[in-house]
Amino acid sequence: MLALLPFLVAAMVLPGSLMDGAAREALPPLEGMGLLPLHALPDVWKAVLLGVILLGVAYLLFHFTRRYKLLYYPTALPCLLYVLLVAGVVFRTGMDIWLVSTLLLVMALGRLFSGIFISNRNNSLFDFGFLVMLAVIVCPKFALLLLWALFALLFSGRSKAKEILALFIGFVVPLWFLAFYYFWMGNLAALPALFWQGVVSGTHFAGLSALGIVHLALSTLLALVALGQLSLHYSALIVSHRQSFLALISLWGFLVLTFFLIPGVTVAFLYAFFLPLALIYAHYFISNRFAVANNIFFFFLLGICVLAYFI
Repeated sequence: MLALLPFLVAAMVLPGSLMDGAAREALPPLEGMGLLPLHALPDVWKAVLLGVILLGVAYLLFHFTRRYKLLYYPTALPCLLYVLLVAGVVFRTGMDIWLVSTLLLVMALGRLFSGIFISNRNNSLFDFGFLVMLAVIVCPKFALLLLWALFALLFSGRSKAKEILALFIGFVVPLWFLAFYYFWMGNLAALPALFWQGVVSGTHFAGLSALGIVHLALSTLLALVALGQLSLHYSALIVSHRQSFLALISLWGFLVLTFFLIPGVTVAFLYAFFLPLALIYAHYFISNRFAVANNIFFFFLLGICVLAYFI
């Protein structure tokens, strides 16, 4: 039944994406690049696309934990936690290019896990770089994740020259296609400035209220508790699992840096922010032996989810 709960949660929040949103945020500046003309879609199709991508992200988390055995037993808990955490964001912002980039990011994470567990091939590292760069192209606010990709690779046991080269080739290929598109449209010279504008436009914390800051602070506090529990079990994990969780923790760290360093970050940023936390929280709830503490922190997490409706 646990695997079906995300569908139930999604069914409750997706109708809200059809509401006329006076409080809805404007699409980020990259919308003007014409890569993702989401504004041209009818609201019904936006809701359908939103539901497909949301459940796609959630069940990719479930697939990766099951395939690479990141948790102590196969469970759909990461899937459920992710949908619970972003339910309020879905109701608030609806379809957004942040969510599209999050889908690309979780696919990139899966290819990184594959590169960690299967170390005799480099095609997964190329895919990892390709998908991270694609996520940045779709939403330039994720530019710091290019540094995270290099950081994660260096600390995942895949730091040979040919492996780093595979990552950089993955970076270059989508850039080449993007440059060719703008060259074909006769506007290649404007691409660097347009992309940079997509990164630096906006002001810090403009899309978050005081309650939104509290929401992020509480989720960070719970993350630190979960990381403390993870550190207790760290020595018992095999090397590949350690590297995978380090990749998740470092991803979360770079997303925190993105929140503080990149201007114009909106509420829809939480689509990506909760991506690594869903897996880290799931590890905490499964590995913590104190049932009372688990129950307390699970209600605390549900409180964080409710706060998301008011940010």
